[in-house]
Amino acid sequence: ASGKRVLSSSDDEDDYREDTWDEQTAERLGVMPAINPQKEQRRRANMQKRIASGKTVKDRSGMPVEATAKLGKGNLKYMRGEYEDAEALFMDCIRLAPTFPDAYMSLSRLYEEKGDMKKSMNFLMVAAYLSKKDAQIWKDAAIKSQEQGALRQAVHCYNQVIRREKDDLEWRYARGGVFLELNMKKKALDDFLYYRES
Repeated sequence: ASGKRVLSSSDDEDDYREDTWDEQTAERLGVMPAINPQKEQRRRANMQKRIASGKTVKDRSGMPVEATAKLGKGNLKYMRGEYEDAEALFMDCIRLAPTFPDAYMSLSRLYEEKGDMKKSMNFLMVAAYLSKKDAQIWKDAAIKSQEQGALRQAVHCYNQVIRREKDDLEWRYARGGVFLELNMKKKALDDFLYYRES
Protein backbone atom coordinates (compact mmCIF):
# COMPACT_ATOMS: atom_id res chain seq x y z
CA ALA A 1 0.00 0.00 0.00
CA SER A 2 1.16 3.53 -0.75
CA GLY A 3 0.14 4.87 2.65
CA LYS A 4 -2.43 7.25 1.13
CA ARG A 5 -5.89 7.21 2.60
CA VAL A 6 -9.10 7.76 0.66
CA LEU A 7 -12.78 7.97 1.57
CA SER A 8 -14.55 4.65 1.44
CA SER A 9 -17.99 4.19 -0.05
CA SER A 10 -19.44 4.38 3.46
CA ASP A 11 -21.75 7.30 4.30
CA ASP A 12 -19.65 8.03 7.41
CA GLU A 13 -16.92 10.52 6.43
CA ASP A 14 -14.74 9.36 9.33
CA ASP A 15 -14.62 5.83 7.93
CA TYR A 16 -11.38 5.53 5.93
CA ARG A 17 -9.60 2.61 4.36
CA GLU A 18 -6.07 2.10 3.08
CA ASP A 19 -5.52 2.94 -0.60
CA THR A 20 -4.24 -0.07 -2.52
CA TRP A 21 -3.43 1.91 -5.66
CA ASP A 22 -0.09 1.10 -7.29
CA GLU A 23 1.63 1.51 -10.64
CA GLN A 24 0.67 -1.97 -11.84
CA THR A 25 -3.02 -1.31 -11.15
CA ALA A 26 -2.81 2.08 -12.89
CA GLU A 27 -1.14 0.58 -15.96
CA ARG A 28 -3.70 -2.24 -16.09
CA LEU A 29 -6.56 0.30 -15.99
CA GLY A 30 -4.88 2.39 -18.69
CA VAL A 31 -4.70 5.59 -16.64
CA MET A 32 -0.95 5.97 -16.95
CA PRO A 33 1.53 4.90 -19.60
CA ALA A 34 3.31 1.62 -19.02
CA ILE A 35 6.88 2.50 -18.02
CA ASN A 36 9.60 -0.05 -17.65
CA PRO A 37 11.48 1.17 -14.52
CA GLN A 38 14.83 -0.30 -15.62
CA LYS A 39 14.53 1.18 -19.10
CA GLU A 40 13.57 4.56 -17.67
CA GLN A 41 16.54 4.49 -15.28
CA ARG A 42 18.91 3.67 -18.18
CA ARG A 43 17.35 6.42 -20.30
CA ARG A 44 17.90 8.99 -17.56
CA ALA A 45 21.47 7.83 -16.94
CA ASN A 46 22.25 8.09 -20.67
CA MET A 47 20.65 11.54 -20.76
CA GLN A 48 22.87 12.72 -17.90
CA LYS A 49 25.97 11.38 -19.71
CA ARG A 50 24.99 13.21 -22.91
CA ILE A 51 24.36 16.44 -20.99
CA ALA A 52 27.74 16.10 -19.24
CA SER A 53 29.50 15.58 -22.59
CA GLY A 54 27.88 18.74 -24.02
CA LYS A 55 25.64 16.96 -26.54
CA THR A 56 22.08 18.06 -27.30
CA VAL A 57 19.59 15.97 -25.36
CA LYS A 58 15.91 15.85 -26.28
CA ASP A 59 12.84 15.07 -24.19
CA ARG A 60 10.09 12.66 -25.26
CA SER A 61 8.48 15.28 -27.54
CA GLY A 62 11.80 15.81 -29.36
CA MET A 63 12.40 19.24 -27.83
CA PRO A 64 15.91 19.84 -26.47
CA VAL A 65 15.94 19.41 -22.68
CA GLU A 66 17.69 22.77 -22.25
CA ALA A 67 14.89 24.47 -24.20
CA THR A 68 12.23 22.70 -22.12
CA ALA A 69 13.93 23.93 -18.94
CA LYS A 70 14.08 27.52 -20.23
CA LEU A 71 10.42 27.36 -21.26
CA GLY A 72 9.44 26.15 -17.78
CA LYS A 73 11.48 28.88 -16.06
CA GLY A 74 10.06 31.46 -18.46
CA ASN A 75 6.49 30.43 -17.66
CA LEU A 76 7.22 30.75 -13.93
CA LYS A 77 8.66 34.22 -14.45
CA TYR A 78 5.63 35.15 -16.56
CA MET A 79 3.23 34.01 -13.82
CA ARG A 80 5.15 36.12 -11.31
CA GLY A 81 4.85 39.16 -13.57
CA GLU A 82 8.60 39.28 -14.32
CA TYR A 83 7.98 39.89 -18.02
CA GLU A 84 11.47 40.98 -19.12
CA ASP A 85 13.11 37.87 -17.63
CA ALA A 86 10.35 35.66 -19.07
CA GLU A 87 10.77 37.21 -22.51
CA ALA A 88 14.53 36.55 -22.47
CA LEU A 89 13.98 32.92 -21.48
CA PHE A 90 11.34 32.40 -24.18
CA MET A 91 13.72 33.89 -26.77
CA ASP A 92 16.46 31.51 -25.60
CA CYS A 93 14.00 28.64 -25.95
CA ILE A 94 13.24 29.70 -29.55
CA ARG A 95 16.97 29.88 -30.31
CA LEU A 96 17.39 26.30 -29.01
CA ALA A 97 14.16 24.87 -30.50
CA PRO A 98 12.96 27.13 -33.35
CA THR A 99 10.50 24.59 -34.79
CA PHE A 100 8.47 24.03 -31.60
CA PRO A 101 5.39 26.24 -31.09
CA ASP A 102 5.41 26.38 -27.27
CA ALA A 103 7.72 29.39 -26.76
CA TYR A 104 5.99 31.35 -29.53
CA MET A 105 2.64 30.79 -27.81
CA SER A 106 4.09 31.86 -24.47
CA LEU A 107 5.48 35.03 -26.07
CA SER A 108 2.09 35.71 -27.64
CA ARG A 109 0.44 35.55 -24.20
CA LEU A 110 3.19 37.70 -22.68
CA TYR A 111 2.86 40.46 -25.31
CA GLU A 112 -0.92 40.38 -24.98
CA GLU A 113 -0.50 40.90 -21.24
CA LYS A 114 1.84 43.82 -21.93
CA GLY A 115 -0.68 45.33 -24.36
CA ASP A 116 1.37 44.83 -27.54
CA MET A 117 -1.38 43.13 -29.55
CA LYS A 118 0.45 43.23 -32.89
CA LYS A 119 3.46 41.32 -31.54
CA SER A 120 1.08 38.96 -29.76
CA MET A 121 -0.70 38.24 -33.05
CA ASN A 122 2.57 37.74 -34.94
CA PHE A 123 3.96 35.21 -32.46
CA LEU A 124 0.62 33.39 -32.40
CA MET A 125 0.71 33.11 -36.20
CA VAL A 126 4.17 31.52 -36.04
CA ALA A 127 2.89 29.06 -33.42
CA ALA A 128 -0.09 28.22 -35.64
CA TYR A 129 2.15 27.45 -38.63
CA LEU A 130 4.44 25.29 -36.50
CA SER A 131 1.66 23.36 -34.76
CA LYS A 132 0.04 22.47 -38.12
CA LYS A 133 -2.82 20.22 -36.94
CA ASP A 134 -3.92 22.16 -33.84
CA ALA A 135 -7.19 23.84 -34.84
CA GLN A 136 -7.46 25.77 -31.56
CA ILE A 137 -4.33 27.83 -32.28
CA TRP A 138 -5.71 28.69 -35.73
CA LYS A 139 -9.01 29.76 -34.10
CA ASP A 140 -7.15 32.04 -31.68
CA ALA A 141 -5.03 33.42 -34.52
CA ALA A 142 -8.15 34.08 -36.64
CA ILE A 143 -9.90 36.00 -33.87
CA LYS A 144 -6.77 37.96 -32.96
CA SER A 145 -6.07 38.79 -36.63
CA GLN A 146 -9.64 40.02 -37.12
CA GLU A 147 -9.44 42.15 -33.97
CA GLN A 148 -6.19 43.71 -35.21
CA GLY A 149 -7.66 44.48 -38.65
CA ALA A 150 -5.46 41.93 -40.46
CA LEU A 151 -8.51 40.74 -42.36
CA ARG A 152 -6.89 38.76 -45.17
CA GLN A 153 -4.77 36.97 -42.58
CA ALA A 154 -7.96 36.30 -40.59
CA VAL A 155 -9.55 34.72 -43.69
CA HIS A 156 -6.48 32.49 -44.09
CA CYS A 157 -6.76 31.43 -40.43
CA TYR A 158 -10.48 30.72 -40.76
CA ASN A 159 -9.73 28.65 -43.88
CA GLN A 160 -7.30 26.56 -41.81
CA VAL A 161 -9.90 26.04 -39.07
CA ILE A 162 -12.62 25.09 -41.57
CA ARG A 163 -10.26 22.63 -43.25
CA ARG A 164 -9.60 20.93 -39.90
CA GLU A 165 -13.17 21.11 -38.51
CA LYS A 166 -15.53 20.80 -41.46
CA ASP A 167 -18.60 20.13 -39.29
CA ASP A 168 -18.22 23.22 -37.07
CA LEU A 169 -20.24 25.81 -39.02
CA GLU A 170 -19.58 28.64 -36.54
CA TRP A 171 -16.22 29.29 -38.19
CA ARG A 172 -17.71 29.51 -41.67
CA TYR A 173 -20.15 32.12 -40.36
CA ALA A 174 -17.25 34.03 -38.74
CA ARG A 175 -15.34 33.94 -42.03
CA GLY A 176 -18.42 35.35 -43.76
CA GLY A 177 -18.26 38.32 -41.40
CA VAL A 178 -14.63 38.95 -42.40
CA PHE A 179 -15.53 38.70 -46.09
CA LEU A 180 -18.20 41.32 -45.44
CA GLU A 181 -15.62 43.61 -43.81
CA LEU A 182 -13.43 43.12 -46.91
CA ASN A 183 -16.42 44.08 -49.09
CA MET A 184 -16.36 40.61 -50.69
CA LYS A 185 -20.13 40.33 -50.61
CA LYS A 186 -20.54 37.26 -52.82
CA LYS A 187 -18.18 35.17 -50.66
CA ALA A 188 -19.79 36.49 -47.48
CA LEU A 189 -23.25 35.55 -48.79
CA ASP A 190 -22.02 32.05 -49.72
CA ASP A 191 -20.75 31.51 -46.16
CA PHE A 192 -23.89 32.90 -44.53
CA LEU A 193 -26.19 30.80 -46.76
CA TYR A 194 -24.09 27.68 -46.14
CA TYR A 195 -24.37 28.33 -42.40
CA ARG A 196 -28.14 28.88 -42.55
CA GLU A 197 -28.92 25.90 -44.78
CA SER A 198 -26.76 23.37 -42.91
